[in-house]
Amino acid sequence: FRRVLFRSKPVLFVFPALLLCLFPLVVCAQDQEPQQFAVSLDLLANGSSAKGAVSFSPGLGPVLFADWRPLPYLSLGTGFSIAFHSGPGTWTTASWDLGGRVFPLGTQKEGEWYLQGTAGLDLATQALRKTWPGSFHGTAGAGYRAFLDEGDALDLGAQFDYFSPLRNPLTAIGVKAGWTWLIGENPGKP
Repeated sequence: FRRVLFRSKPVLFVFPALLLCLFPLVVCAQDQEPQQFAVSLDLLANGSSAKGAVSFSPGLGPVLFADWRPLPYLSLGTGFSIAFHSGPGTWTTASWDLGGRVFPLGTQKEGEWYLQGTAGLDLATQALRKTWPGSFHGTAGAGYRAFLDEGDALDLGAQFDYFSPLRNPLTAIGVKAGWTWLIGENPGKP
């Protein structure tokens, strides 16, 4: 991890700056009621590919994401993911990201749709054909939380992963399914 972190000096400034930018949001939202915290644990199944190299390599692994929802349509959080791939050899991708969710349709009685995006560090140290991993990782996806009771929800979604280096990036498309624990009151609850 240290080798990846210090190999890319902008990372030393970007992540702390993002955390400092989020601090005023936390302070301002303290007066607003209600607030909700959520922890999602999903199993991600994806397929990776890269132009001119890996055509398709299936992967499987857990994704953990915790977020804080001070507003009905927005949550902010952080997460960790790891995926084990087979194909031309066996290799691993792992990342730590900052991100959030947008709930464009609000919260319904049965559940809620969300759009999720993250950006962060690629933590894996094992390279495939001396090309991957790069220093950075990002995701974009959509999902649905089906409420089971006030504190539990089934989480289903699809996501696109992007790994640097930019000149020949490794990408992955996958589906995820898992469980979400909800703590506090949903600010978007009808």
